[in-house]
This record gives sequence, C-alpha cells and structure tokens, in this order.
Amino acid sequence: DISDMANICTNMFYCSSDKEQNIRKIEQFISEQFGWDGCDAEDNYLEGEFGSRWSFPQRAMEEMINSLDEDDTLYIRVLSYEFGCEYVSFRVYRDGEWSINL
Repeated sequence: DISDMANICTNMFYCSSDKEQNIRKIEQFISEQFGWDGCDAEDNYLEGEFGSRWSFPQRAMEEMINSLDEDDTLYIRVLSYEFGCEYVSFRVYRDGEWSINL
C-alpha cells in the first residue's frame, strides 16, 4: 500500500479528450494503479489527485497512454510534488508528446 511508504509524491492530475472511452480507461487505470483522492469525472474530462513513490510515475503514465485508442484531442497536465525531497515537476501531454516545465 502506497500510504505505508515514505516520500509520497502528490500528483494533481487533469485530462481532457473528445473520446469518452479514453477518459474512462484513464480513470480505471489510475484508480487501479494508484487510487484516487477525490476524482471528478465528466464525459470529456477527468481530474483528481493521487500519490506515487518519490516522483512523477513516468513509466505508468506511458503505459496508460499506450493503452488508449488513438486520440489527437488527448490533453493531460500533472503537477507533481514531494516536499521532503524538494521535488517539483509540471508536465503537459498534448499532440502525442510530453513537455516538462520546471
């Protein structure tokens, strides 16, 4: 259980898509992998907060994106932080690529 580990990174997550089925897949993936701390979902967007070990869960996010139907409208942004390690990352996924902003 992730809550039993030290150095939990908080990930404030938002995504939108014109493809409702991708929103549902993302919701299910994050729920199964990390759990949600209050998730707000509609047909075309999803937002919530989840914890991960140490930093932004890059491998898991790539796995999630690879499991989706092709989607030119997919937009994701994640603000990740872990104060104990002084870690902060802001990532945006659009047009099939991640950009990392510090």
